[in-house]
Amino acid sequence: MQLYYALGLVLSWSLLAHGLERRDHFVPRFCASLVVVVAIALVVTSVFGMMHPVALGPTITAGAIGYTILMLSSAIPLVCAFKVTLRTTWFVVMAGLSIYNVAINLHSMVCVANPELLNVVSGGPLNPAMVITLVGVYALVFLAVWKTVSHRFFVERDVLVSSSSVWVLTITNLVINVWLGLIWGVSIESSVPAFGNVLHYLVIVICDVLILREQFGIVVRNRYESDLEVVRHLWERAQRQYALSRENIESINIKCHDLKHRLLALQSKDASLDLSDIADEVAIYDSVMDTGSEPLNVILTEKSLYCQRNCIQLACIADGSVLSFMDVSDLYVLLGNLVDNAIEAALKVDDLARRYVRLDVRSRGGFVLIDVENCFEGTVELKDGLPKTTKGDTASHGFGMLSVSQIVKRYDGEMSISCDDGIFAVSIIFPVSASERDR
Repeated sequence: MQLYYALGLVLSWSLLAHGLERRDHFVPRFCASLVVVVAIALVVTSVFGMMHPVALGPTITAGAIGYTILMLSSAIPLVCAFKVTLRTTWFVVMAGLSIYNVAINLHSMVCVANPELLNVVSGGPLNPAMVITLVGVYALVFLAVWKTVSHRFFVERDVLVSSSSVWVLTITNLVINVWLGLIWGVSIESSVPAFGNVLHYLVIVICDVLILREQFGIVVRNRYESDLEVVRHLWERAQRQYALSRENIESINIKCHDLKHRLLALQSKDASLDLSDIADEVAIYDSVMDTGSEPLNVILTEKSLYCQRNCIQLACIADGSVLSFMDVSDLYVLLGNLVDNAIEAALKVDDLARRYVRLDVRSRGGFVLIDVENCFEGTVELKDGLPKTTKGDTASHGFGMLSVSQIVKRYDGEMSISCDDGIFAVSIIFPVSASERDR
């Protein structure tokens, strides 16, 4: 029984390990560590055999210690064969313990509810009917876990969980799945009717499902909080960048405006001087986009020269005044990220004739519409509705579109993304009242 328990735990947490990075020589490491688990289970089994005749108290104590040792030993293949931190090891093993106990308690419910059908004999060996039922229940539970958790939730190398959450979930899991289960099996199970045992197993299953839900919920919430903290820092940096960009553009425009007039004065004094090329270059810096929105003016003025020098056609049809309902910093982050991403993608297109970025801002009825479109090469992979970063450092990159998504939600807007036939398009719609548009 102890051997089945240890191997069942390994099989259970394996459902969650498919996304983890494997160590070199994975198969030999995993097999060797599995042999160690089997050896430990056999030792615990022999100790249980010696404890059987003694008093009830020591038997429960030894059982609690033994099953805790088996649970800890089931983590040996995880540590030896995968590159994981201590917190990730804890997360996977605790989840595996809950999954295993859901399966084993559902199987026990079936056996207790159908003793004649399965020819269940208390303390007797497994018979074919029980084995078939056991395999069937395990298969159904593992399939349900794969569909609801494993297939959609990849456990990372370093799981973000606070120390307090670790202790609370560990103690709760051990109390419900090891200690209380052992006390029930040794001293209570045989003295209550079948209905009482079925009810006990059902309560354990419900508790384990709730533990799994809370465990994954904590990780997801912590991950979102971590992402939002990064977004907040990016937003603060964007505020400073906007102020600096605006000051720089104003300063450059003033100097270029003065320089243009000085060039004209020099040329008027000496007609043989041809300063038209220099004047044209200066005029580029002297030109300022006027869309009716200062943040949008800063972005487009900043990017237009870059696009011109890199053979990217920047087409803009924008009524920036309809964006007056948005905070200046939010608007700068929103449009800045969208335009930056579009330019970055267009820059990777080898065919210079295809390089373009289009920005369209307009109002229609009670809505404000923002469309950003650009050419791209290769493929775009979406995750949770947002494009994954193409940069190697995913810890530092990939938060631009997350910032955009958060701002869109803040103003009750909706965003859709399409990437077909080499054209990437982002469409955003905000419901805006007339008073907000005219603000």
